[in-house]
Amino acid sequence: MRSVVERGRRRVSALRRVAGELRGCGASLILFGSRVRGEESAASDFDLLLLAEDESVRDRLLSALRREGIPADVHFFRPEEAEKLLPYSSILLDALQEGKILLDEAGASRLVRRAAELRQRGVGRVAGGWRLGG
Repeated sequence: MRSVVERGRRRVSALRRVAGELRGCGASLILFGSRVRGEESAASDFDLLLLAEDESVRDRLLSALRREGIPADVHFFRPEEAEKLLPYSSILLDALQEGKILLDEAGASRLVRRAAELRQRGVGRVAGGWRLGG
C-alpha cells in the first residue's frame, strides 16, 4: 500500500512540474475529478481541463504527461468555446466548480467565478447527476 501512496505523490509532484513547463504558453490547466474530491483509487487517472487557443499546447501537455508516466484524461477547450459551453457541459462545470487551478494564463479564474454564479442558481452537480443549463 505504501508504494501506491508514494507513486501517487510522485505523480502529483510530476504534474506540478508539467504545469510549470506550460508557463508562458497562454494556457490554463485545472486538475479535477476524483483526485480533487479525495475519491481516487490506485487505478484513478488524472482528470485535466486545458484551456488554450492553440492545439499545439495540448500536444505538448500530452507529450509531457507520457514522459512523466502520468495517466491522464485531458479535456481541451479554447477559452471562448468554454465560455459558451459552460452552462451545458458537465466536464466544464465539474472542473470549474470543484477543480484546482494549476496554471492560469487563459482566464480560468474568470470562468471559475462564472461557474460559481451558475452553482448559486442551481446549475452543477446535484444528487444523482447534473443539472445543466443557464
